[in-house]
Amino acid sequence: MESEKWVGTASAYFPSASVEEMWAVVGEFCAADRWMHLDACYKLGEGQEENKPGCVRLCIAGQRWSKERLVAFDPTGHSYRYDVADNNLGIGDYSAAVKVIPGDGERGCRVEWSFESDPVLGWSRDGVIARLQSALGSLGKLFQ
Repeated sequence: MESEKWVGTASAYFPSASVEEMWAVVGEFCAADRWMHLDACYKLGEGQEENKPGCVRLCIAGQRWSKERLVAFDPTGHSYRYDVADNNLGIGDYSAAVKVIPGDGERGCRVEWSFESDPVLGWSRDGVIARLQSALGSLGKLFQ
């Protein structure tokens, strides 16, 4: 019997950051270590352009790592999609999207991080959402 996909979204509102300010941080695909709980994040491979579909980044946190491939990048729409290409976390099929959305007023924005994945042994769907939400909490510290 085939397991159902996990689907979820984490989001956070940042009242003191404009969409452009937030995108300047979140929109750097190979610099996720600036705002996530990572020891390092960098582009792999020669001849790849950062923030262009096909670019692969390596994200490292302690002994854990994942190679992630950028699938779509829309700087005008302030969003991108990526897939996990390889990892030692036990993650199989996983794709995610990050989007920066304007707030209600002149200032402020919301970041939404959604995902779809195969179930991961030892994890829960809510646990994945909590990890994403934690990363968004770290992002908020940059705009206090």
